[in-house]
Amino acid sequence: MLFRSYPIGVGDHIIIAMWGGAEFQHEYVVGKDGSIFPEGLGKIYVQGQTFENAKGMVTARIRKSVPSSTKISVSLGQPRSINVNVVGNVNKPGPLTVSAFSNAFNVIAKAGGVTEYGNLRSIQVKRGGKVIDELDVYKYLTTGDFGKQIYLENNDFVIVGFAEKTVMAAGLFKRPMYYQLKKDEGLQALLSFSGGLKPDAYGAAIKVNRIENH
Repeated sequence: MLFRSYPIGVGDHIIIAMWGGAEFQHEYVVGKDGSIFPEGLGKIYVQGQTFENAKGMVTARIRKSVPSSTKISVSLGQPRSINVNVVGNVNKPGPLTVSAFSNAFNVIAKAGGVTEYGNLRSIQVKRGGKVIDELDVYKYLTTGDFGKQIYLENNDFVIVGFAEKTVMAAGLFKRPMYYQLKKDEGLQALLSFSGGLKPDAYGAAIKVNRIENH
């Protein structure tokens, strides 16, 4: 289910709808005390809960007060806004206000994208001074994997460092261009990212040219 791991916070909107045994729909905003207050049900404290858990709590509370034939839907409405910091090799570094649904890739796009020197292979998300996730754009583009799917929170830092090493795949590669490699990656990784060699390439004669000290 989409957003089931999303952490509920103050300012989030939660929509409750009922039909069948009872007819009702209303949108509630999570208050500063971390609760919503459906009339007749009392306060339900949802702050800090994942959406999946909050949905279960709300549904269980409603079940006690409506006919058993009632269908219940609990969904997320408009998310709260959060302030995050994007630093390093992005085109527009600094603080940003974004939706709490955002991930690190969304934030980097809003910051103008990565500069030519930015590290696409190790984008860090820091919270409270600790790295909580590390994203690899190449991994995302090749497998669809964008990390731990962590939702950003207030005062998180998204950090784009300098590329570790950049290698040019020239000649009869299927996708000749510059690629970023991690320190422990070599020719096999380059072949994988570039799509391999063209059919008429002479693989036994690959040359590596290296420029040192300019």
